[in-house]
Amino acid sequence: MAPTQKISTFHKWVLACGTPLVVITPFIYLYYGFKAHDESADLGKGELFSWTISGENVVDAEALGTARILLAVWLVSIVATIALAAYGGIRIERRSNRSAIDTKRVFADAPFWSLGDRAGWHDDAGGVITGTVVEVHRRPFSFGGEQIDAVSGIPGLVMKADADGSLVARKLASVYRLTGTTGPSGTLDTIREAMNDAVQPGDAFSWLDKKGEPVEGVVVAKHDTPFEVGGRRIDASPQKPGYTVSRDGELIGVTNALREG
Repeated sequence: MAPTQKISTFHKWVLACGTPLVVITPFIYLYYGFKAHDESADLGKGELFSWTISGENVVDAEALGTARILLAVWLVSIVATIALAAYGGIRIERRSNRSAIDTKRVFADAPFWSLGDRAGWHDDAGGVITGTVVEVHRRPFSFGGEQIDAVSGIPGLVMKADADGSLVARKLASVYRLTGTTGPSGTLDTIREAMNDAVQPGDAFSWLDKKGEPVEGVVVAKHDTPFEVGGRRIDASPQKPGYTVSRDGELIGVTNALREG
């Protein structure tokens, strides 16, 4: 059973304003149109229309003027209602296309991107392109002569577009998961080893600060045993290493969960 489509607020306003003009105006026009012309003439609606335009057999000039105004309002309201209804349909279609991507992706989801994930991104004209992730880079990489930023916590992606099979490289900040997909393709545990193996001193690095906001710095050291930074003890192990990172000259301890210790 197909889902029932709801009428948009825009269409409701169009119907509320346009319907009275389209339906009621012609009856008022007929009243003034017949009043303006010789009542002895056997007028049909077609003749009434042409005589209203030409002004033939007029007996009431004031009524003719009112009839002409009402006729113009009626014709304009028909055209305007149809045009606005069509415009509303285009808006809904564009909005439905844009809803194909999930723009509410959170930073904590960033490390979980992997091969085969379904992604969407905007082209230069604002349209939505969808595709499949074919490469995940956790260090800056070159694609088509362009340098793409990527760090361990926020990878860069190469996607294969559904429409034509072309390859597109993007920074993660401009790529979104397709609405309806099940979220992260894995958990931090499933990608932890590969992600941590890729991190080396000197690498750019991203993590969450104590307020939960994403920040960036440079890896100073990677630890596989508990360590201290700024008087704080950070747990670490070979399976779940921690990091000493430098941010604006300040050394900070980051846990394996990519959060400040």
